[in-house]
Amino acid sequence: MLKTKAKSSNDDPFRSRAIRLLRNPRFEIGLGIAVFLIGLIELIEETFVILFPSPEVHHALLLFGAGTALRGLVDVVEGMEQVAESELHSANTKKDDLRETEGEI
Repeated sequence: MLKTKAKSSNDDPFRSRAIRLLRNPRFEIGLGIAVFLIGLIELIEETFVILFPSPEVHHALLLFGAGTALRGLVDVVEGMEQVAESELHSANTKKDDLRETEGEI
């Protein structure tokens, strides 16, 4: 009987690149803005054709695009907060290291 080794998801370079791209906040913001604009254009187009449009696909696109853009924006803000906190932590650590070395001289 021949045993085959199952490929784990970490072995596939295409999958790891795709996951990094799809989880990138810039990609989410761009995708959200694009879908939001498409929904907005559809809504404006339909509004000019019919005075009172009924809820259809373009409304869902509009909501989905806005939600995706906001989620990406939240990810960016959280990332900026983490960077600021790590810079503060590293600055405080450097100050503590300098105080310790002053006493040794």
